[in-house]
Amino acid sequence: MAENASKAMVDLAAAATARQRDMLAELTAEFDQQLASLQAPGTHDKIDAALELGGDLTKISDRPRAGRSY
Repeated sequence: MAENASKAMVDLAAAATARQRDMLAELTAEFDQQLASLQAPGTHDKIDAALELGGDLTKISDRPRAGRSY
């Protein structure tokens, strides 16, 4: 019985390791995608423009927005 319990523990640990490996691969892919978008041409200029607005990001969008004028 102890041998079965040990085998079960080893199997659980192996499954957890595989899940962690898969999750890490997924997170790495998401990070790489985000990094690529930050390194895209024009991103630096967009970030600078947003920072110059002092936090009012509504000025850089052409989308209509709800409010007084809605």
